[in-house]
Amino acid sequence: MRYITVAAAALLAVAGVTPASADVVQITNLPAARTTSVPSLSADGRYTTFSTNGNVAGLNPGGVNVFVYESLTNAYTLVTTLGGQDPSISADGRWIAFTTSADYVRTNADGSDEIVRYDRIGRHFYQVTRDINGDGASAHPSVNGDGKRIAFETNSNLTRRNADFSNEVILYRLPYNLMVTNDPDGNGESLQPAISANGRFVVFQSTSDLVGHNADFSQELMVYDYLQRRVLQLTNDPAGNGASGPASISADGQFIAFVSSSNIGNLNPDFASAIFLMNRFRPSVISKTAAGVFDGDTPTVSDDGRWVAFSATFNATGGNPDHNTEILLYDSTRKTFTQLTDTTTCANTNPRISADGTHIAFTSTCDITGGNADKSREVFLADNPALKLQVHSEGPVNTEVRDPLDRIIRSNLNLIPGATYEQGDFDNDTQPEARVSIPKALDGAYRMTLFPNLGAALSDPVSLDVSLNGITVFLASDTVGTLAGNEFSFNIQGFSRPSGSIAPVNGVRGRVSFAGGLILPPSSLTGPVTLRVTDGNNEVFFDLGLLQNFPVLGSRRLFRGTVNGFAVTMLIYQLPDGSVRTSFTARGGDATMFAGTDHVGVTVVLQIGPDAYLYQRRFIRLVTGGLVLQ
Repeated sequence: MRYITVAAAALLAVAGVTPASADVVQITNLPAARTTSVPSLSADGRYTTFSTNGNVAGLNPGGVNVFVYESLTNAYTLVTTLGGQDPSISADGRWIAFTTSADYVRTNADGSDEIVRYDRIGRHFYQVTRDINGDGASAHPSVNGDGKRIAFETNSNLTRRNADFSNEVILYRLPYNLMVTNDPDGNGESLQPAISANGRFVVFQSTSDLVGHNADFSQELMVYDYLQRRVLQLTNDPAGNGASGPASISADGQFIAFVSSSNIGNLNPDFASAIFLMNRFRPSVISKTAAGVFDGDTPTVSDDGRWVAFSATFNATGGNPDHNTEILLYDSTRKTFTQLTDTTTCANTNPRISADGTHIAFTSTCDITGGNADKSREVFLADNPALKLQVHSEGPVNTEVRDPLDRIIRSNLNLIPGATYEQGDFDNDTQPEARVSIPKALDGAYRMTLFPNLGAALSDPVSLDVSLNGITVFLASDTVGTLAGNEFSFNIQGFSRPSGSIAPVNGVRGRVSFAGGLILPPSSLTGPVTLRVTDGNNEVFFDLGLLQNFPVLGSRRLFRGTVNGFAVTMLIYQLPDGSVRTSFTARGGDATMFAGTDHVGVTVVLQIGPDAYLYQRRFIRLVTGGLVLQ
């Protein structure tokens, strides 16, 4: 893990492309001769389903079977005993669709590959397909949010409209199978469908000319709209220079992430295997830096379209100099990359992100946690490090945390979904500690209150800090008598009207500047200010000392002086409408360490008394070589 620590009040710029600081769990531990499927996640990341021929937790009687891993209790459930593979799990974790040649409901005596639906609550199997003649196979199921609809591919004649046994996409809608594609000439095939959680949209790749726009039979991306009963072609490469797919789709179908080597919208002129994010059918390339578009694979998108995880060998963050296959996480709101894995001479592949963006499951041949020395392909589950909020206290106190929705967690009560409360001596210094982990930090105020434990002395030392996305903010350090009962807050905010630039040169033209609106209450308190600019490998640090008297209406409080060879001005002021703005400018120093940087993120942390405020944006490089705040 890599942490950038913020002491007291601070203004920090940290890398917009950051190394991973995720907590990772190895779900499987298989011998080298065994393997596992691509995982599938429930909406909140609590349940992970996968298939393997390994004896997971001593539950597998033999062959390839389907398992479910429950992350809160670290428990495993064996779903199948006669065989099953390529499972897909519903949003609530209740329903699992999978492929099997086994006869679970006495309607598959010929042993053909069929789609089966399993109810984890009722513990019943339901066979979705039935190939009576045994002359085809069905595979790659994708189940919707409530488990009532399943999209899959088949070369069976399930609906009596596939006499040529071409590979088609079918939508199962209880209790019928609906043919989504039909290529009567057998000139192409439709593959790898993914269904939206609401069950309306099915996105898939196809080499068939389904709508009259694919005469060259290139591999294009299609989407089926169940309400309108029609197929739309999302990509079109008339020259046949590239291929599009596979894809991932959000809950309502608004966002589609996919890989394509076509020059879609003239966004990929070099025909890289680029990662695209489509928002209401408008594409943009996200696997892109100032150096150009880079290759990626197997993208997966969260329901709100903010997070896209994919695998890549490109050194997008500065943390992959050996170009190993790593998992990257893209934040479409802040336009930043986070490298989720950091390994060598192995491969991290097939990421799947939970609908809420809090967890990413993936397969890997790497020894990430120390449990895969033989480098077999295993399933791992990682937290999204950019969303996970941790509140840590040290001393004989019970730490109570309230989130922006006023939900509470403390040692004997937990009303925040997915949150955990741990107690122990984590740093082995004999002092009791408490750690609250919240998997998805919301914008707004988190309020912390410390209550003394039974037997605590008023003179016992106590400290409180909060961590998010590699930033640790120390809120308090004193005694039980001083801090108990007081409320502290950590506020996650956004900038208003941000601006800024970096001129990565040495001398008079060298410059780092930033300005933006802050959400702060009027106050006359003081606080030290520190600023750090870094691309993950290089940094420049500005210690400005105390900034006297935070703003009241109409006032301007500033620092002016020379720091690290730069002429620095720091200004915080309040406008007549009550809004607070800050600006920072450093001129005339050496900023050449950022000359080769594609991204530099800016994180501003200000602390006023017991309240801390965090803001984040990033700089991007222009063709002129300068960096501007996005």
